[in-house]
Amino acid sequence: SRAVSARVCQGRHPFEEAWAATMARILAILVGSGAIAWTFLDKRMNNAQAVFPWTLAVFAFVFAFVARPRSPSLKDREICEDDPPVPVPVVPRPVPARSEAEDSDEMPPKPSPREMPKPKDLNVEEEVADEVKKEDPGTFTCTEEEDNEWTIVEKSVDPTEMRLALWLRQRLRDMTGPGTDMARQPLELLRFLRACRGDVPEAAEMLRRSISWRGDRGIEEKHKSWTAELDAGSTPRAKKVLEHAVHAILGRDRLGLPVYIFRWSVFDIDGAEKTLGSEVVCQIILSIHEQVANELRRQALESGSVLPGALFIWDIGDYGKLGVPNWHKRMLALVRFLPRISSHIEANYPEVVRKIMVIRSSHMTKLLYRAASPFLPEGTLRKCRLYGWYAKEWRHELESEMPGVSIPGWLRCERKEDLANATPKGGIYV
Repeated sequence: SRAVSARVCQGRHPFEEAWAATMARILAILVGSGAIAWTFLDKRMNNAQAVFPWTLAVFAFVFAFVARPRSPSLKDREICEDDPPVPVPVVPRPVPARSEAEDSDEMPPKPSPREMPKPKDLNVEEEVADEVKKEDPGTFTCTEEEDNEWTIVEKSVDPTEMRLALWLRQRLRDMTGPGTDMARQPLELLRFLRACRGDVPEAAEMLRRSISWRGDRGIEEKHKSWTAELDAGSTPRAKKVLEHAVHAILGRDRLGLPVYIFRWSVFDIDGAEKTLGSEVVCQIILSIHEQVANELRRQALESGSVLPGALFIWDIGDYGKLGVPNWHKRMLALVRFLPRISSHIEANYPEVVRKIMVIRSSHMTKLLYRAASPFLPEGTLRKCRLYGWYAKEWRHELESEMPGVSIPGWLRCERKEDLANATPKGGIYV
């Protein structure tokens, strides 16, 4: 306690170091998981005896959520009367001078979308502008399809974002070999640019890594091969996946994009990895996102506008006898699995999903979600919205997202007959 008080009086939190907070949270998660496993493995334990391990698990998960690095609060600082005040430097931002063209009533001529603007015209952060100044302004050639795509982007974004996309294309002008089409497609450039919040050098590096990753793993070829295998349904693993499917398309949203439902609540991830192999399971999920990215691009070209992304629905509810058994065990396995695949999705499929509606969550699933949140990408967490068990919490929002679509009964109410007919069914791999 003296050490903690000394750290607080120095303006420091006991878990200020990131490694200390991370180790404490991992230890708490292990303790909580062990307590839950204890209740399932000890067949002689009755309900009264199970109170202690469940209480221990709850406290462990709560501690894992609370034990995170933070700055000392104002109340912490008030007990340290001898601390000298810390001066906060104020850096004045220069106010750009208005040009003669801006002061006059006449608007300057609009540049062609394929002409590279000069760095001094870019209204971006100073560090980004410094990087842009290293490039040579000029023009680049593009095909007729790419030119039409640039026109779509120009109509859908503001001039600043358009200029940044052009500069990103200019930085990637050396990528001309096979498998580098993404470096010349404006819609793809815009997705990576938005994922990096307008940072052109970072977006260029992210896209280069993604193109290299796709080439090394043969993502496009594997996606086509797996799609054909799944459509035919002739191989043993394709039959297994179709029999225990946990994802489907509910319909089209207000943007014309497919709405995907993922019923993680009936997914046997351990059984899938043992039966199909971890590599195949990851490839299936990546293939789903490859399909979503292709559909997003196709719909954007058809509608003539840039679309923000698809809508995902994650069902993580415990349906008891109406669902698949061993829900707690399968959820713990899912918590271990999702961080492994979400990092690949975040790095190579940015801005493909605009919102993830996590439905049928209970107090336990919320604790598991918060415990796993430090290991999930920040972009994924920003898109997730948690809803409770009752459909009234999300029904109106889902109906506004999917106007004119008949939503299944199990997503509109909690009647047993509707919950029993929830699809896809999932199941235990044997």
